Amino acid sequence: MARPAWGRLSVLLALVVAVSAGCGAEEPPPGPFPPRPQDIAVDRLDPCQGITAAKASELGTRGAARSTDEEDAPAAKIQGARTRSCSWSNLSDYTSYSVSFIDREVTNGHGAAIGNGTIDQVAGYGVVRQEDDGANACRISVDAGHDRTFRVDVLSRGDVVGQPVSMTDVCRSAADVTSHVIETLRALS
Repeated sequence: MARPAWGRLSVLLALVVAVSAGCGAEEPPPGPFPPRPQDIAVDRLDPCQGITAAKASELGTRGAARSTDEEDAPAAKIQGARTRSCSWSNLSDYTSYSVSFIDREVTNGHGAAIGNGTIDQVAGYGVVRQEDDGANACRISVDAGHDRTFRVDVLSRGDVVGQPVSMTDVCRSAADVTSHVIETLRALS
């Protein structure tokens, strides 16, 4: 009778070892971003919806100019991904704003992947922020959904008392516009 008990104990021990081995498997490391508060449906929205008429007026811009891969391939195609864009310009202070929808993951070719981006958050969404001192531009790429990114670019050609607008101010404006675009697109998603 002792043998059946040892047999059952051996089976039980083997089962515990097998289950423990499965629990010890490492999960893949988390991505660089927090979970999204909500996916943003950039695949079915229009980038020109990203900045409302009220915000465009606040920014001193008029109208929006649309660009797609088909209409303007060099400007609209971003590293092999399908892209749709919309831009607004303020001709008084020489600042331009654009919103681009990109069919690609935010870290796949944007900022952090090419070594010059800063990973951050705006309105709870993971972003990659890039600064271009030479162009006096700030770009914020937002993790909008699986393989979906939208990007906000702010470019300032103006100056304050003979000095270019500081990169800090350009990126502050980009963060403000990005927060607005997130809020607007979330409401439409």
